[in-house]
Amino acid sequence: MASESQAPAGGASKESTFRNYNAKQASTYTQSRAGYAPKLYKLILDAHEARGGKAGSVLDVGCGPGRASREIADYFDEVTGVDPSPGMIEEAIQTGGKTKAGNDISYKVCSAEELDSLPGQVDMITAATAVGRLVSLLEPNTPYIRGRPRC
Repeated sequence: MASESQAPAGGASKESTFRNYNAKQASTYTQSRAGYAPKLYKLILDAHEARGGKAGSVLDVGCGPGRASREIADYFDEVTGVDPSPGMIEEAIQTGGKTKAGNDISYKVCSAEELDSLPGQVDMITAATAVGRLVSLLEPNTPYIRGRPRC
């Protein structure tokens, strides 16, 4: 899939590769992508709690098919996953998921550049892929080595 850039109003470029996953590609991505290690979630949640973070709501930016949104949902009352790809969001919605409070996980087509259009505030923001790779740099023996999941 080729990546194109368009200049929207305001001059910022818009990446198109990740916005253009169709339902079949999103399903294949879901089946081939391993989840994150529980140790990663524990590290993130412990740091969040240690800094006085609440467990009311979390926003998962670039959620793709919603795997990390679902895996972290047991710890929050409200979970919203956003992704610029309608195909990925469709896959996330089909898979579903419930929060700690028993609410449905909310999924929306939204790019990171459009986050200010979402209503309300959140207690934590995640970008799972970026965090997973960062942790692998800090701890070489984590499940992420060179961006590839080992668990």
